[in-house]
Amino acid sequence: MNEDGSRLTTPVYRFVDLTPEELRRIRSQCTWLGSIATALSTAVGALILTCGYGVPSATVATQILTVGLGTVATVMCLLSALTLLTGGRNVRTGRFNAGEAAQARQVTVAYWMMTLLTSTVSALSFHSAVRVDGIAYGHHLEYTAPVMAYLMLLISPLLVATATTVAAHQVLRAPTSVGTR
Repeated sequence: MNEDGSRLTTPVYRFVDLTPEELRRIRSQCTWLGSIATALSTAVGALILTCGYGVPSATVATQILTVGLGTVATVMCLLSALTLLTGGRNVRTGRFNAGEAAQARQVTVAYWMMTLLTSTVSALSFHSAVRVDGIAYGHHLEYTAPVMAYLMLLISPLLVATATTVAAHQVLRAPTSVGTR
């Protein structure tokens, strides 16, 4: 602890010695899984932006809200993927930094919660545009194939962020097979 006795401002360094095989495994898993999650979240974001204004909607304001929140959900998903992609830095010195890995896992959970909120509100606002606003403004929109596909597209950042968070928790956990220092 430091002078004021606060545990929050004191850095925690917990290192675990790793074998070269475990080092390569953690680095390669972080790189591969982080790259796949980054590519998926980027593709979903591009699809949400390009398809968002072509899907029928009753009001422009709801459509802007849907596309905007879908984009924010994709950005949160992308940040979670980048956290996993850079997770390999926890094993730079040949030792696993368990404190830094725990922080990375907590960050991915925070990004997952923000993705959950924004993706859910985006999907619900699109559902509102299709059903409630459509009836109120005289546009009777139905759940056609493009509308259903876009609704699933609005939920897909949550699916990618969930997979990324689970992968981060699996890859960045402290190995228990070797001794700690």
